[in-house]
Amino acid sequence: MSIAVGQWDVVKVRINPDRDIDSHPAVVVSADEICADQRQLRVNVLFGTKKLPASAKRPHAVLLNGADGLDFITEIDCGFVHVVSKKRSRLQSEEQRRSVSERSCAKSANAGDSDCKRFHAA
Repeated sequence: MSIAVGQWDVVKVRINPDRDIDSHPAVVVSADEICADQRQLRVNVLFGTKKLPASAKRPHAVLLNGADGLDFITEIDCGFVHVVSKKRSRLQSEEQRRSVSERSCAKSANAGDSDCKRFHAA
């Protein structure tokens, strides 16, 4: 049985089940129509990893933190979209979804994306 996920939800996933001991945060980027369709067994996500204090943020990454409901500063890699099973994703809270959506849209608006509002979760 799959869980209900939506665009901008923060989920916990194992991108490499053979190597990953723990689940890592990921942001769902699939459209809500894809997420709601029970025939679709997978969703697209942007994968996150714990950011080390001494490391610089990469230009294609977004940082999420406690304001987004995460336990530590997480670098979300926007350079590659992963496909994960809905069944193996653990959904996080609605507050995290709203915060991630607002932050992602703000970053897109700064980059000149005027169509960001059409993707913004209500």
